[in-house]
Amino acid sequence: MSEFDRQLSFEARETLAEMACDDRPNWWRDLLSLWAPSGHEGALRLAIRNGYMNFYSCGQSVARIEFDRKGTPKLYVHRKYVSGSPNGGQDYVKLLAGQGCDRQGEICAWGGASMLHSWIANSVKHRGPEKCDVEKAVAQMPTVIDLEMGLPASEGQKTPLRMDMVALERTGDGIQIVFWEAKMISDGRLRSRTTPKVFEQVEAYERFLADDRNRRCVVEAYRRTCKLLRNFNVVAQKIAHVPPIDDLIVEAAHDDGRLDVALTPRLLIFDDGAKRDEKAWQGHLLRLSERMPVTVVPPRSQVEFAA
Repeated sequence: MSEFDRQLSFEARETLAEMACDDRPNWWRDLLSLWAPSGHEGALRLAIRNGYMNFYSCGQSVARIEFDRKGTPKLYVHRKYVSGSPNGGQDYVKLLAGQGCDRQGEICAWGGASMLHSWIANSVKHRGPEKCDVEKAVAQMPTVIDLEMGLPASEGQKTPLRMDMVALERTGDGIQIVFWEAKMISDGRLRSRTTPKVFEQVEAYERFLADDRNRRCVVEAYRRTCKLLRNFNVVAQKIAHVPPIDDLIVEAAHDDGRLDVALTPRLLIFDDGAKRDEKAWQGHLLRLSERMPVTVVPPRSQVEFAA
């Protein structure tokens, strides 16, 4: 089983720093200029991975940046976002620094932020309601530090354990990492007269985090995440009018900061207002709330999420 991690190599960080300072057009500068840190509305969300990064637009990975052993970055974008085609399988375009791609899929010179905007526009038709609601939540939660998070498979788990968001919370004199799973209220995994299906997912996470080594890996991985977000934010603010990241993320980046992880994830339920048996739903909600912290977002809600 591989360990959970979030990091970029020294060589990768150095190359990105050079690209950020380069006066010649390149996609790294423009991606940073369109980055909206959590707690702010904007075009793109940045998620740090283990050795690579994703930029998301409403849950769609518009750009994925990978690095070779020398730290040379390559941007991968789904061909359907480039062409605007409704399909395209799993075919991706690979771009080096300074390269772009036209609508016919041909490599060309980087076309600036307008090229990114066209990809974002083409991704709109592929968005699902749950991911769009998650995006709205991130815009209101200033301490979200990861999206589409996956923990390594363990104890007979065939696929990675996934959660929609990871955020920070103040706990006394420390900071806690909290996993959030998002579901639409119509999701059948929230309902059962005995054990809702979502509990299996919760139990898998709790088993993973019950191991001290796993828990330490998660804590240190997200400390590195906070450092990268802090450093990238400083660079992004020099390039464009990018909002600052939350002070709690900056604090969590400190090596001497007290950082821990909540052993039980939280459930974020989006109510789409669909007709239902309210009495039955309240029974299911009670069962869910007895097992884990639950937040229900009413239709078209403007509530502020606690984070």
